[in-house]
Amino acid sequence: MLLQGSARHSRLCLDSGAMATGDINREQVIRAGLNYERVQSHQERILEVLSSGRETTLPVVGACTTSNGAVIPWKTLIRFAEGERLTTAQRRARRAAFHYWCRQHLGTFIPAAGAASRFMASLERFIQDVNQQVPEVGECCRRWYRNEQSSENIANRSKRLDSLSALATVQLASDIKVIPQLLEDWKKTEIFKEYEVLSHALETYFADGRETELQVNSEAAAKNQITSQDHLLDNAHWRIHWDTEISANSRADHDKQAGRDVHWLDALQSQPPAEARSQNKRLRRDLTEKEKLGLRCYASAFVLIEKYRGHPKALVPTTGEGDSFLFLKLVEQIALLPSAISVYVAPFQQTGKFKTEIEYGRQKIIRQAQNVFDLGGTQFAPDWLKPAPQNHTAQSVVLEQGLDLCTLRFNEDGTPVSNDDGSYSSVAAGHGELLNLFPDIAAQWPNLECLHIRNIDNVVGTQQERQQELCAVAETFRLLRDTLEFLRAEVEDFLPHCRASNNNDKLKNDQVVTALKFLSQLIPGTAQNQIFPAAVESEARIQGLTAEIFQRVLSNLFHWQPLPEKLTLFSKWDWLQQQLSRPLSVFGVVRKEIGDVGGGPVFAQLPDGKHVKICLEMPHASKEDAQEYFGNKGRATHFNPVLVFFELRTHQRSHTASPRSGRIVQPSQLFDEHFWLLARKDFLGRKVCYHETVLYELIGNSARTNVLFVEVPRTLFRPHKTLLDSLGQDRRSYGFDETLKGED
Repeated sequence: MLLQGSARHSRLCLDSGAMATGDINREQVIRAGLNYERVQSHQERILEVLSSGRETTLPVVGACTTSNGAVIPWKTLIRFAEGERLTTAQRRARRAAFHYWCRQHLGTFIPAAGAASRFMASLERFIQDVNQQVPEVGECCRRWYRNEQSSENIANRSKRLDSLSALATVQLASDIKVIPQLLEDWKKTEIFKEYEVLSHALETYFADGRETELQVNSEAAAKNQITSQDHLLDNAHWRIHWDTEISANSRADHDKQAGRDVHWLDALQSQPPAEARSQNKRLRRDLTEKEKLGLRCYASAFVLIEKYRGHPKALVPTTGEGDSFLFLKLVEQIALLPSAISVYVAPFQQTGKFKTEIEYGRQKIIRQAQNVFDLGGTQFAPDWLKPAPQNHTAQSVVLEQGLDLCTLRFNEDGTPVSNDDGSYSSVAAGHGELLNLFPDIAAQWPNLECLHIRNIDNVVGTQQERQQELCAVAETFRLLRDTLEFLRAEVEDFLPHCRASNNNDKLKNDQVVTALKFLSQLIPGTAQNQIFPAAVESEARIQGLTAEIFQRVLSNLFHWQPLPEKLTLFSKWDWLQQQLSRPLSVFGVVRKEIGDVGGGPVFAQLPDGKHVKICLEMPHASKEDAQEYFGNKGRATHFNPVLVFFELRTHQRSHTASPRSGRIVQPSQLFDEHFWLLARKDFLGRKVCYHETVLYELIGNSARTNVLFVEVPRTLFRPHKTLLDSLGQDRRSYGFDETLKGED
């Protein structure tokens, strides 16, 4: 089969002159819904890497830590945000101004296009292991789910019952063993009921060796065989009848008479005739506790996978009350850090489902809010509490990570991979491509100045402590941005005077000196006294600031490159203005603990020899560097951006005619030939590669942005990498009990 596939691909290449040379066909790319110019640049980079044989990894030269000033300690951030010398009245006024800014000029951006398949990878592996060693288990479950009648007779089945002993040889990982127990905490959910019935059916089948209890409507079975997977997972299809006084047989007859399908759960609960029970007595065998545990683990994993495979992670339940990640994020947006808009990025062709969940969530929030008056001024307020039409109300918007943000798969020789029908094979190009949505967001909402980026699976709750912690980071960002905007405007105004008089190389403005002194509070104390000592500050207030002093302060904060040598006075200030023009990024990072593995803030070396501060992903580091810095007990002290604040537009203070317009940050300012990965994967039995970018690397490196890493408490970091992180959780354990009522 592989040879035939290769031959077919070769014929396709020879049939197209463009493909024979490795060039991509513009019409085919556009027909596939992709951006031709973007895909073309991807192929050029891939061809260059393949021809040179180099890797797309970046050598790590050091870790960003609080001791070297590359990560701002949490206590320093708190002092900076609260203002040590402010009076109570001044702090109250600043807090009011901050909340007004959030509701008017801050947007929240939540990537939510990730699929649940990775979320359940450990369950998939367990299912595969059992299916290989005890295939009978998987065959039974698949038949019951699809209402298929077994053609196997009891005699043949009895010979295979002993194969269940092989289940005892399957290694049950510690995280798999606890799934049935964790599901017990989800007794109110539909998924638990389905697991309970399937688990009981498996134990009965393998103990008694009988399947005569299955009563399947052959018409329904034929229909279900051609039903799509989405329909099989539809809630309306999973009809469970509990606590009924009608016997299972009479219920099945009643359903048939009423023209309804007999569902597998209904059939499994029916009792076999007395004759069948007597025949099966000789087939009965008691199951060991380990076999029972194995069947329960399999039943729970099977139901969870069948239920949520192919779903976006955002729509998967994560509490015992059945709340999805998306619903909890809606609640957090109300209580934690209100903003002008919340933008959710949905997977391709999933926008409708996201909007439905948001509308359903609105009704749920109104019904279950601890204090409905807290919803005032939000989109979730009941009709009688909605503000006047002229008042601004926050809203939720769903954008789609569509085909235009995808790229092509390429063969190892750089030619595009083709499907059987000759069309190009597309693949998601990484969430770094979401940068292309930022200009559209800025253009559609002219008042937005910045974005607060949060992960959909980081659930922290709505307790007052979390509000205070998150607001401290947001307030730090706002103060930094206001100060940078002031400096941008002052340097921009100074440049014409500097050009006119080459001898006047000093910027005489006492407020600029105060602004630099204010920013220097974020530099470690010992370094602060060396970089901007009192004597230099006093001289700068009298005689003016030189470009060297200006650069020295901000370079130690944002880790700029050294000021180039042999520049004219004007060129020095012009260079400083270019550095200031970069968008501001503030990354909240958490301190690593024993057992934590993952990328984080480090210093890396670019191919031209320059060192940059960057939030590096593990795949972008060599195996040696990944182990040394990002592995368990690695040298990196912090990892994983918990939250990010990023400028959408800059230089608003310079645009006096239309101050809110500013300069919209364009993706071309951030995309760089250094910050991308050559992803190598298996696709249909052959090796392929494609261009992939990472959002946090593109907006979190000192070569393209003014990035600042700030330490945040671990209480703001509660990611969900697997489904096991959600099982057993409820609203109270997450910290939503102050906002939402529990369900009876």
